[in-house]
Amino acid sequence: MKMLVLAVVTVILIVIGMATYVLLFSQDKQATDSSKANADLLFIYQGKTVKLDPSSALFEPIQKEAERMFQAADTTYKLSVSNSLIERQKREGALEVIYVKPKNMTVKFNGKTPAISRLLVPLNGRFASGREVALFYGDPDYGAFNILATPVGLDQIRELVSKLK
Repeated sequence: MKMLVLAVVTVILIVIGMATYVLLFSQDKQATDSSKANADLLFIYQGKTVKLDPSSALFEPIQKEAERMFQAADTTYKLSVSNSLIERQKREGALEVIYVKPKNMTVKFNGKTPAISRLLVPLNGRFASGREVALFYGDPDYGAFNILATPVGLDQIRELVSKLK
């Protein structure tokens, strides 16, 4: 009888131990998953690319400002966007947001909600001067007419990016 009680207690302890392990492991996994960034931020200037660490205090403000600029766009450019144009803009200076999963963002002036996989914000050059800044977006890649113009945010995004240096 003592052996039976000992065996039952042992089985119960093993089950409790396994349940505790599973619960603790799943909580650690959830914490790790929720701390992962939903995007990569790349600062590109004069041919050099710097990936911003998601734990940086500037990561979220820069991402949010780029997204605010996109959503506040008030017109489109009628311009065929080629790979060479994107590469030239990157050489002149840009901030690129690359989403881990495409993000749906609504554009204010036309109400469209494209699934954006990447967003390129020029910091210098012909697309970042004057009253408006051009924003190149990928759905999933930069495409023929994937370019918007926004009157807001260029000074703010430049200020945030200047803090990276």
